[in-house]
Amino acid sequence: MSVRDDERALRYLLDELPGGERDVFEEEYFADDDAHAALRATEDELIDAYCAGTLPAERARRFEERYLATPEGRERVAFAQSLARYAAAQKAPAPARPRSSGLRLGLAWAAAVLLTSTAIVSLLSSQREIRRGREAREVLQQRLAEQQERARALERHAAETSRELARLQGRAQDLAELLGAGAEGTRRAVSLVLAGGLRRDGGGTARLALEPGVVLARLQLRLAGPTRAAYRASLQTPEGRELWARDGLPPAVEGDQATVTFTVPAALLAPGHYVVTLAEAGARRRRTDAEFVFEVRSPLPRRESP
Repeated sequence: MSVRDDERALRYLLDELPGGERDVFEEEYFADDDAHAALRATEDELIDAYCAGTLPAERARRFEERYLATPEGRERVAFAQSLARYAAAQKAPAPARPRSSGLRLGLAWAAAVLLTSTAIVSLLSSQREIRRGREAREVLQQRLAEQQERARALERHAAETSRELARLQGRAQDLAELLGAGAEGTRRAVSLVLAGGLRRDGGGTARLALEPGVVLARLQLRLAGPTRAAYRASLQTPEGRELWARDGLPPAVEGDQATVTFTVPAALLAPGHYVVTLAEAGARRRRTDAEFVFEVRSPLPRRESP
């Protein structure tokens, strides 16, 4: 392992690598047995340096935060410190010891090796659990992104469908006007001027009488206050059921008066009360800007001349 790789491994062990660089490092070292063994050797050297007191102050602090915060880390440090003390004792001259002392030392050494092996296995298991958790999180994030993209696609499709519906409704009105224009001896259309603010209970409601042969009803909707560039008009029953709608209707402004013309097929207007609402054109969540109420009545029968 090069000096650069040693430094990178030390930064990984002391949790000094940024998140993205840490992920790349783990992919490189945990996927290769030789690289993984080299990392373990670097970790042993790091622990020995801490026990010997040769780590710089900042790295010693990082080491303590990283290794002394867990039981496994403390065990490894304690074992390394024991080895360091034993090595120091071996260098110093010592009186001859009974053979039983050597046996006890050998047993202690075997126990220490077993303890270290257990700590290493536990650390490797923890690393594997961390990798599995990270992989599971990445899978969930990918699935969430796919669900969000499908939701955006459905929203785009709904908007396109709404625009196509408005176009077809406009075409239907054009066809209705053409049919009315071709009928001889009939009144093609009647007009009714409506102002907002009338009540649905019928008090002061404007009335429209449809004579036989009327094809279209043109509703002149007068606006008060600021206007929008275009509106969506909706013909509804008093209960709120929509019967006819047109989107993209521009207001006609004359002086301080603005009017939106909303043409409705007369065939939809049976005798009874109706409500017309105006909202912003093309808005996903429509908030009603104005509301108009009118009543359709059958014309009175004409008296025949005596």
